[in-house]
Amino acid sequence: MRLLLMLWAVLLGSAIPLAAQPSSYSDPRFPNVRDSALVDTLNNRGVGLLSTNTDSAVDLFADALALAQSLPYTIGIAQSYSNQGQAAYQQKDYDIAVNHFRNALAMLAGDESHAMTGWLYNHYGNALHRIGDNAGADDAFGVGLRLLSAQGDTMGMAVITNSHARLRMRTSDYDSALEYYSTAQQYYLAAGDELKAAAMLNSTGAARYQMGLYQDALVDYLHSLEIRERLGDALGVSLVLNNIGLALQDMGKITESAEYFQRGLAIAKELDDKMALGYTLYNLGVSEALRGNLQDALVFYEQSEEYRRENGDPVSLTQTLNALGAVAAKLDQFQRAHEVLDESRRISTQYESREGLATALKNLGILYTRQRQYAEAVSYFEDSIALAREIGKLQLEYEASQLLSEMLMSARDYKRALEKYQQAVALKDSLFNTEATRNIDRLRIVYDSEQKEQENLALLREKADQQELLQRNRIIIFLISLSLGMGSIFTVVLYRSYREKKQANIDLAETNRQIVTQRDEIEQKNRKLEVAIAEINTLSGLLPICANCKKIRDDKGYWQHVEKYITVNSEAEFTHGICPECTDTLYPDLKRNS
Repeated sequence: MRLLLMLWAVLLGSAIPLAAQPSSYSDPRFPNVRDSALVDTLNNRGVGLLSTNTDSAVDLFADALALAQSLPYTIGIAQSYSNQGQAAYQQKDYDIAVNHFRNALAMLAGDESHAMTGWLYNHYGNALHRIGDNAGADDAFGVGLRLLSAQGDTMGMAVITNSHARLRMRTSDYDSALEYYSTAQQYYLAAGDELKAAAMLNSTGAARYQMGLYQDALVDYLHSLEIRERLGDALGVSLVLNNIGLALQDMGKITESAEYFQRGLAIAKELDDKMALGYTLYNLGVSEALRGNLQDALVFYEQSEEYRRENGDPVSLTQTLNALGAVAAKLDQFQRAHEVLDESRRISTQYESREGLATALKNLGILYTRQRQYAEAVSYFEDSIALAREIGKLQLEYEASQLLSEMLMSARDYKRALEKYQQAVALKDSLFNTEATRNIDRLRIVYDSEQKEQENLALLREKADQQELLQRNRIIIFLISLSLGMGSIFTVVLYRSYREKKQANIDLAETNRQIVTQRDEIEQKNRKLEVAIAEINTLSGLLPICANCKKIRDDKGYWQHVEKYITVNSEAEFTHGICPECTDTLYPDLKRNS
């Protein structure tokens, strides 16, 4: 790369001694500044305007470049090219930015010790990545890190290592990305930038998340959230809340994850940050899709697409396009699905986003399955499986294999369906074993650091193992059913089972009807019985009584004393006493004594 830049410098005619500064130049805008100092002033003023008035900044950089070339002033030329490159990068004119950065490096090809050179390689690498030249970007970051390390520029080392990590992240090299992010975090801490170090914690969490280490990712995210809330980093808080939601979502806590997404969205709206809005709306779309609310998911994805297009991050855009295409296909919006998935495939290919490409191919398989174009669907699914296997994305490979098996079932190709489903089961077992191995290693480390945390993580792992075991049992049951479905015997048994079940349902319905009828009859009889009992225990109607002795004739014709009859035929009981009149008659002496 260094040789190419030196040749480029020759083509530019820039073999100019660094100290060459001939006759005096001035500018009416800065009457007290002349020559090389004027070049520096123009560049510095442009940098100050870059975030608020890009056009004015570009004009100042162009004036600085023209003046530096006329002096000539090599460092000023390089700085002017670099500033023009940063302006073009900010305006998303990445091809132009690459040319400006290349020109700046060519001017400094013979002076690698200059403080600007290492930083230039960082800008150059980022621009190369934006145009899809990931190999060139990787080389540029490597050279830049070597130069910054030699100069002892800790902050520069942190920045370029972070850039290198992002490149590896976007090319699905998550192990390397995790290593680079961890190193960048240490550099930022050494440079005294706690906020950037917190951002690296969020990034290490993202790398662990992509590797399937959700619990480890959650630990990093929560640590990052704590620091960012303490330092008042609202945008960072919004992004971390989203990442926490993703980790919880993949741990099966859908409702809890949606709450974190909504918190992140509220902050993103308040900040009006397009990157954060695009990211959060995408995550909300995923949450709704998991709940089965496809129409709501489609709305979130379309909003995410709008913000991500405005933000100009093509790799992130493919994530939304893939999800949007899958949902559109399931809603039978085939033309829309074709458009977004074809665009995602094109962008992923250009920027070497292999995971994005594998996902687009899988979703195209879903689309063609919905359209009953099975031959095309098979081709896309198999391409997705091959690419996912190549980049080590077992989950993606498993999903594509399972979808292919289901599609072959729909096409009545039972033999191949069984074969593909067996492959999917094997992948699921591999995922289970890999996750178990990672969890064991993680728990061993956590146990050495804190016993209590180890116990909590063990409980979480046990729950995850139970869920995995349940899922495996379901897969085994389905596989057995699928095998039986290949023979005509299964068809006959299934038909008989259906008839028997139907007859059983009819019999059950008749039995239920009879039970209801009998219950109603019993209730009616009970009511009559209660009335009869009430009548038995209550004397009513005409009673035949002797006019002389006052005995009562019962139903059998026997005459009984009033007391006995009432006691037998009612709930009343008698107690005896003497009224005043009878007392006078029976005991006249008692009255006289009184």
